[in-house]
Amino acid sequence: MTEAGTSRMIEKVNRVRNFYRAETVPENYSGIVHLTIFSLCGVSVVIVCMLFLQNLKFAELLTIPVIFIMGNLVEYSLHRFAMHKPLENLFIIYKKHTIAHHHLFTDETMEIDKTVDLKFVLLSPLTLTIVIGIFTIPMGVFLGYVISVNVGLLYVGTAVGYMLFYEWFHLTYHLPEESWVSQIPIIKRLKKYHAFHHRLSNMSEMNFNIFLPIFDILFRTRNKVS
Repeated sequence: MTEAGTSRMIEKVNRVRNFYRAETVPENYSGIVHLTIFSLCGVSVVIVCMLFLQNLKFAELLTIPVIFIMGNLVEYSLHRFAMHKPLENLFIIYKKHTIAHHHLFTDETMEIDKTVDLKFVLLSPLTLTIVIGIFTIPMGVFLGYVISVNVGLLYVGTAVGYMLFYEWFHLTYHLPEESWVSQIPIIKRLKKYHAFHHRLSNMSEMNFNIFLPIFDILFRTRNKVS
């Protein structure tokens, strides 16, 4: 993109951000509080799950890599289809992601300007509650009943831990370039990978994995970055 084109894009994004801040962010919202509560709740769940493990067997430990890979597949599938295709029953997800998030943060304007912009990067508390309370914990109870308590605990701990890493890594991709986190080599590389996905012409085609591009590689939707 030319310098003039980049300048116009930045101006457009700034107008969109100001609109969304004014129209969708409550006056008492705090991005720092949002991040802190999400992180503390997630870490607490993982710690509790680990503390209740007893007489752990090696076969039970295999739950961790299995759920990690399944989490990567779920992340990929939701991102590629629900978030980037206007499916009738999941249109609100498409609206929040494709229509809002991708126009608030383009490949030329990936960085948040203010902590209030964390509202447009992090999962909402309601989404977190639904995922953990309706999907994760009940499945953990089921696995604990049909297989073993340790498997159920490892399932919940790994699933919630994956969500934490997903959110933390995604956040780092939208931090200012001069931040110390952005200087970490692996973050710098993944940030470029995600920025390519945020190019409006690419967002529905390439780089759907956020944390690790396992299924982008398997399904050939990965664009290599230098």
